[in-house]
Amino acid sequence: MKTKLILLLVLIFTSCAKETQQNQESDLEIDEIVDIRIYPEDQVRFNGNMISESGLFSHIQRLNVSEGTRARIIFDENVSFGVITSTQKLLYRKGVKQINAKGLSSEEFSNYDDRVIHIDILNTDKLFFEGNLLHPEDLEIALSNKDLPDNIEFIISVSNDASFGAVYDVQKLLALNDFDNISNQDFKEYQY
Repeated sequence: MKTKLILLLVLIFTSCAKETQQNQESDLEIDEIVDIRIYPEDQVRFNGNMISESGLFSHIQRLNVSEGTRARIIFDENVSFGVITSTQKLLYRKGVKQINAKGLSSEEFSNYDDRVIHIDILNTDKLFFEGNLLHPEDLEIALSNKDLPDNIEFIISVSNDASFGAVYDVQKLLALNDFDNISNQDFKEYQY
């Protein structure tokens, strides 16, 4: 009788622990987009944060992805091909199936990195801006906190299920702040 009671208690606690873990995982926000820039000399910008190339694996493992998660990889063509393919493999193994990459010459990459900002409008109508999730109304504050060059270019990509309202809010805000170098880019344009 005691053994059955102990086994029953162990099963209950194990079941509760698994359910708690599953609830915590489902409460995590899905990463709809992963933005990676790969620099020469083992440096990577992963969702807005500079990390070493060796830290890339652990950052990818911490992603919470769904079948709709997309990855954008922009890299300096002087980076070894092995680094690019291993990054793509890590993403794919994690469950990111939509991976697009774009290689640029060193000069183009440097210019791109200094003067191009991506604003991704997600299915949740949040914005992915410099590695941060924002509500459209928070974009103005985020822009005012950045030291932007005069020739800044904004590239806007829109997820399939994003609302027109979020797109309009972003375009209106950029226009009101006299940012006129704006392009809309389909995510698939990042092919190498």
